[in-house]
Amino acid sequence: MVLSILNTSSPDALYDSLAKIFSAPRHMIEYAVIRNTAAFQRLSSAEEVDLKSIKKTIEDKTGTETIMGDFDYATVTHLTTRSESSVRNPEPIYNLHDLLLRDTELSMKLRESGITFSKSKNGIDTYLNGELVDWETMIPRSNEEPCIRMVMRRLQPNRFFPEADKCINGFLFGGDIWENSDVRHIVVMPEFAENILRVLSKHKAINDWRATVKPYVITFQVPISGIVFDGSNKLNRRQTQLRLVRHAFYYLSKIRQDEWDQWYNPIIRLDDELSVDANQVLSITPVI
Repeated sequence: MVLSILNTSSPDALYDSLAKIFSAPRHMIEYAVIRNTAAFQRLSSAEEVDLKSIKKTIEDKTGTETIMGDFDYATVTHLTTRSESSVRNPEPIYNLHDLLLRDTELSMKLRESGITFSKSKNGIDTYLNGELVDWETMIPRSNEEPCIRMVMRRLQPNRFFPEADKCINGFLFGGDIWENSDVRHIVVMPEFAENILRVLSKHKAINDWRATVKPYVITFQVPISGIVFDGSNKLNRRQTQLRLVRHAFYYLSKIRQDEWDQWYNPIIRLDDELSVDANQVLSITPVI
């Protein structure tokens, strides 16, 4: 059985997948975008897109009832820095805790600097040359408090953040995502690795690491149940699908009007425990 997917990696792929979801010819999806252009331009966000109006546009043209069908997956686009060898033999895309606890390219590179990790009742403990790192006691002795607290937030829950921030992040749509201000800083090396090496005074390791990796855009498919819109984690399956499709039509309209900017690209967070199998990766493209 072929699972249905909302493929957001490019406008062309998106038109094709919307045609399958609406069981309509592709040219009818294109017609609906064109016909509703003026309405889209009056909207302040994609969440205001009226899917009933789009459905009626198609029905009026075809003379048949149109139903937005169910779909199992959507694509997410992720910016990462990797070595060429790890691109040739791709790993799964792990959430941060799995990434640190397994023998991955990132964890083994940190191990070269004497940094290792273990699972604890509070999340993830960090060791430097075999000695447990006490982040709280490190803060008064360091001028890197914001960076230390960022590392702490990723590894263990605290009174400000009851859940460790370990999930995989990406964007709903493909394209030049490295131009988005939210991710420009990670085109040189993985953010967490740079943070932890800096606060543990491994500055040479940062320079060495930067020299061995390059930025890549990875597109992968995710089950609808694993998708969380940034700032909203209470949507059910159908509500998630509806929001995805609203964003899809808004994106296609902006692209058609040459008004699309990465600022519009919604951030997608995967479910905290979710990692992405290597066979779910659809493409890995170098950032030129």
